Amino acid sequence: MNLKSHYYSERPKNIIWLQIAGFQEEHLAMSRFSKPQGVKSSAFETMSCAGKMWNYNLYGLRPNAGSGFLSQLVGSKNIQNNCEDYKKSPLWNYVNSAGYKVGIFEIDAGKDSLSTSKDCSGGEGFLGQSILWKMEKGQGANPFHYLGNEKFQKGSIYYDKSCKNGACFATLFDNLKSIWRRFEKQQGQTIFIVRDFSYLKALREKDITRAREILYELDKSLQFFNEEFKRSQETLFLVTSSESMNFEMPKKGKEWLEFETKGKHVLFRNSSLMSPVFAKGPGAENFCGLYEEYEVIKRIFWTANKKTWNPLDLF
Repeated sequence: MNLKSHYYSERPKNIIWLQIAGFQEEHLAMSRFSKPQGVKSSAFETMSCAGKMWNYNLYGLRPNAGSGFLSQLVGSKNIQNNCEDYKKSPLWNYVNSAGYKVGIFEIDAGKDSLSTSKDCSGGEGFLGQSILWKMEKGQGANPFHYLGNEKFQKGSIYYDKSCKNGACFATLFDNLKSIWRRFEKQQGQTIFIVRDFSYLKALREKDITRAREILYELDKSLQFFNEEFKRSQETLFLVTSSESMNFEMPKKGKEWLEFETKGKHVLFRNSSLMSPVFAKGPGAENFCGLYEEYEVIKRIFWTANKKTWNPLDLF
């Protein structure tokens, strides 16, 4: 598939899932053409399958990224942006009996953080035994630091100790690398989800320089996970977006240079009605084509030849 060796109708034992708010495929030009050679592929371009998702739900077109990502996680387009949403079953609930350990890392999630489920009647158990790390300042909460060696407890929420006054000293890559190395020591099947809202925030503020830096960190992180699992054929790598931002880049020459260095000559447009999906590994073939956001969850474990029990058959 995509000129790469691929085993079809396999189910993943590990899942690395990046949810990047605001991301579009064409944005990769910011990293590709900033390199001296201008031809080096990013980690995103090594994926086997590319698809597109429609961005709408039962209540309107172009829902915000928080709603879109939640729709992807729970497999429903009935997302109301209130506590009712957290009464639905997320991905990890369907695989509890299979022994998956779940880690979720959030960047700049704000009100769209999954931790808000804790404040909802009926949503207290939404996160279950998942470990949630938040790259933001926390008051009186469990801290973590990328240079630390804290042990993480299932069902707990941790806040980045390096974040103060709205800024974080640690980089996304430093945090992910450190957390993963400690998280992976627990043996078993793994679901690790990265939910990044900082990229969309930078685009809304028209801070192209910052957006390119974030995209570089995400690319670097994806490359890191690729290296971690390069000897394994059992890991599904998945990248999805929501509220994908459209903007027109300059043509070439001096204007492109000023775009690269100062973020100039950019024409912003409405968010897209579709967002990209990239996949590699077992089950990647399920993500080619066009479909709706809420279908992501059922495509993760679907196989053409169902010889064994599929936890999502219950969904």
